[in-house]
Amino acid sequence: MGVKVINRAYRNQFYPTSQETDWLLGNVGDWQQLRVTFEVTIDFKASTQETVSIYVPEKTIKLNNGKTWSFYGFDIGDVVKFTYKRDVLDGNGNTDTTSYIANLTITNLYGDTMEHDTLFTVDHLQSIGVIPTDRGNEKIYNVKFESTKEPEGLKFRYSHLTNDNYQSDNLNSFIDGSVAEFSFAGLNNLITNVPIEMNPDGIQSGMAIDKCWVIKHVPNSGVYSYTVVCNFMIASFFEQVSNLEEMIAPSILFNAGSLTDNFELVVYPEWNNPNTVIRNNLDHTERLGNTGWFNENFNGLDNNFIIDSIAYYDESGNPLSQLDYANPVNVEIEVSGINNLSLNSEFNIGFAWIPQDEDDYHNKMTPFHQNLLVNTGKERTYTLNDGGSFNLSENTGTTNYSGYSYGEPKIDLQASENILFNSAGSNKIILKAKFIPNAFFTELFESKNENDRKYILWVSVADHNLQINFSDRVSLLTDYNDMVKVIPPAGPYPNMTNQFIEHPQSENVAGVEKYFGFIEDDILSRLFFKVNTTEDILLRNMIFGYEVVNQNTGASFILEEIPVNLSVFPKDSNDIQQIDYDNIRGFKLESGNNKNWVKIFRDEDNDTGIEKGYKVFFATKIRWEDWLQRDAVPTEYYDNTLLNDGYHNDWLDYLRSGNIDDYKINFFVFTEIIEDGEFKRHKNTFELTFNDYDENLNIETDHHYYRDSDDTLLNVGTDPETGKPLGVLLDNEPTRIEITYTHLFEDFDINKMYAVTTLEIDKGAGEFEHRQLSSVWGSEPDNPLIPLSGETHLRFEQLASNIVKATCLVNPDRLENALRYKITGRIGCWAEGTGGNNPKDGKYETKYEAKYE
Repeated sequence: MGVKVINRAYRNQFYPTSQETDWLLGNVGDWQQLRVTFEVTIDFKASTQETVSIYVPEKTIKLNNGKTWSFYGFDIGDVVKFTYKRDVLDGNGNTDTTSYIANLTITNLYGDTMEHDTLFTVDHLQSIGVIPTDRGNEKIYNVKFESTKEPEGLKFRYSHLTNDNYQSDNLNSFIDGSVAEFSFAGLNNLITNVPIEMNPDGIQSGMAIDKCWVIKHVPNSGVYSYTVVCNFMIASFFEQVSNLEEMIAPSILFNAGSLTDNFELVVYPEWNNPNTVIRNNLDHTERLGNTGWFNENFNGLDNNFIIDSIAYYDESGNPLSQLDYANPVNVEIEVSGINNLSLNSEFNIGFAWIPQDEDDYHNKMTPFHQNLLVNTGKERTYTLNDGGSFNLSENTGTTNYSGYSYGEPKIDLQASENILFNSAGSNKIILKAKFIPNAFFTELFESKNENDRKYILWVSVADHNLQINFSDRVSLLTDYNDMVKVIPPAGPYPNMTNQFIEHPQSENVAGVEKYFGFIEDDILSRLFFKVNTTEDILLRNMIFGYEVVNQNTGASFILEEIPVNLSVFPKDSNDIQQIDYDNIRGFKLESGNNKNWVKIFRDEDNDTGIEKGYKVFFATKIRWEDWLQRDAVPTEYYDNTLLNDGYHNDWLDYLRSGNIDDYKINFFVFTEIIEDGEFKRHKNTFELTFNDYDENLNIETDHHYYRDSDDTLLNVGTDPETGKPLGVLLDNEPTRIEITYTHLFEDFDINKMYAVTTLEIDKGAGEFEHRQLSSVWGSEPDNPLIPLSGETHLRFEQLASNIVKATCLVNPDRLENALRYKITGRIGCWAEGTGGNNPKDGKYETKYEAKYE
């Protein structure tokens, strides 16, 4: 029999042992445990197809099947038990059966011939010569040679291969072509049922094997049995770095591709004796596997989960764009779509460095996961499934989970707020983790080229109620990025300027340095800055956003931020970075409206010698949606008189927290650069302020709703929330909205004014579903607010010296199915030197600076 596998089982870190499988099933980054139980015998059973020749006087026995005695584990000095049965048919048709047993000692082996010390005394062996045999009246059968010698050593070779090659018996790694091997010397000295760790032999980099153990079981009649236990990771991260850059699975997993595995058990009857070994037949352990890459459930099944956000922060709470190889970084990741969340739900997080040079992970004495400095949290022990992952709301306190390493560099992991995975809703989780590099990690990446600091983060999620073979578990790739070394803020970027540009204005007007407006205003920021080409500067990122700042403590809270990756834009032969970024925020505005822009580009008109100019446009809307809840808001903004206790998206409530002038709102720009190999982050801020609805006491407004076809007034009472007339929007024909503005003390000059009417679902999606019709700008094709017949903009007219009116229609075919809509209107004035065909003297910009909304 030699080596016979009698049981093969796989255990997964996320599932109890009762859900083990007999085939490889999992996703990239999963830790698994293979348990192989096998029996070992040193024996040979002859048959009529595989006979032996007995030479009695010579005391030799020869195999006739082309194999050697050492193939079956026999060696010089072994005591061999030789048994067979002989049937003899007498003249009366009766069969006489005799069992024969002989104990012999091997004195020499050469190939297929065994020399022994025993002279057989039975005549029939010499006369017959070749057994088993059946001569009619004489039959010799059940011929067996066996040794009860206990094996002394074991080598276990293990590899992952593709399903396409599962029958090849090729154990060479798809990573670097090596074969991972573990060994143990002294099987005969083991205590039964006690696991003993095996030793890694030679090159290990072709697999991500953490540890292997061997267990000896109680022998039974010369049959020795053992179990090898192997903890390994499914480590099919990439073949080429382009797999991660382009999110295309490695060829081994592409489309229907999957990994499987096979193994070889090499048993040494006598340790370090290369002449006699026995091994399993790899053809008997061939199995197909079912493994998945990132963002797929096993081999190509659907991903039910959504990565809602990922954010990085330094220990002071300042936002970052990636991990820092020299300083701790807090990471927050939100994932939704997870059913049946409970305290039994299990998750995991992973980090891996992605080397650019194959020499960093090929043909190494250390395994793949150590070469990639992987960190997956908890240590993988012999009881892999006992706490091998993180439960929802599991309090790990300040426990430090050490990263794997080929030496001293490590990046450790701990919960940033005692709990790694917490609920963020009925089907949503938030991960809050801190990655902590040690000094050797920092030293390593200081020596690396900046292009060789790439890393991945992934999170494993699932509906824990599902059995393993029905599981929807997915390894979500949450980031592929570059580590940087963050140094303290380098102050403002030199000579960066900003002007705010309000609703009616083109991008080329002068603008204002401090904006004063109202919530819902759409505004454009225009920035200028320069880069000195004599200095080694590469623009990596610009992050635009708005923050509220406590002017007493200096603490800031980010209200909005939009990052833009500039590292993809190369420098030309003159060392000038050729940036041309052109995008939009996604607001519902007509194509080309500059209040939707996010643009960064070279501005050659602003060049001055060695300093090369760049121009930036960034649009936003001053947020008003107090019904939209925010997470992680500092407690200083708590107010139980407000919706969501003040933890929402109405920026005015942050501005007016505390006492007058305690807080201010800034537009900020983080400019992240690499200067002379050092990462620097500059921050520039520009203040703005604004008021709420109905806070201009000089102006009185009236909203009226009419059936446009017959001018029927549609007001149906008083709105209990606002105290204003409650209008009606018809669902079968156009409704006309008229908003009149009456100045209580002075006259209007409509030539120097503009108006906007807005519509949105009450307590709906907010800024990205906010519709407007303007007296200045055109409109997007699907806007429910449409001009009057024959017109292209919001009609804005003067009814009396102190009264103006804005009028538009509502197209019912473009309305969503909603119970209630919110309508607002505002008027404003052109800034000095703009508007119409004639320059303005600017008095209306000052007079109506507190414009109505």
